[in-house]
Amino acid sequence: MKLFKANADKNQYFLVIQEDDRQCIGEVSFHGYDSMSKRAHLNIKIKKEYRKKGLGKKALDGLLQYYFNEWGGEVMEDHIWTKNKEGYESLTKYGFQEVQRDSHGILVEMTKEEWRKRQKT
Repeated sequence: MKLFKANADKNQYFLVIQEDDRQCIGEVSFHGYDSMSKRAHLNIKIKKEYRKKGLGKKALDGLLQYYFNEWGGEVMEDHIWTKNKEGYESLTKYGFQEVQRDSHGILVEMTKEEWRKRQKT
């Protein structure tokens, strides 16, 4: 699986390409980057037939490596709709921490420090 960078501004989008057949199977991105707080919002979409195969994790690995090590971000966050149990479980399994919950959804985040600790294990 490879990430293909689709543009180069404060909102970064990457296409997720299956290496064997060169099919686009999804996208990962961050948007709304705030240069003062060094925070951005995560977006990840993997086609349904490619889920539960570890490809979303690989795509997220690539995005966070770029965001934390090359872009200089400090916190990646996602606001998950409360009924999106699969998305919540995937991100918390990856290591995102729940920081807020309300009637609109659940806010989770991953700090650069926490991400780097997880890379060492």
